[in-house]
Amino acid sequence: MNVWQEFLRAEVRERVNAYTKRSGANHGTAWHHLYDAYKDQGRTVPDVKNKLQSSDGTALERLLTVAKTM
Repeated sequence: MNVWQEFLRAEVRERVNAYTKRSGANHGTAWHHLYDAYKDQGRTVPDVKNKLQSSDGTALERLLTVAKTM
């Protein structure tokens, strides 16, 4: 298990959780918002149920950058 990737996943989850607390949105809506913003940057979202777990290091870094804007 890659420690850096696990750290990035935890950071993305933390950002999404913070967004739900601030906005009052439910978690599903928050994740859709994150992945929609990610797609708007021309990125490809994996077509699997657990998108965050299936993402690699580079994708996770880019996803965290998007999550920081939420």
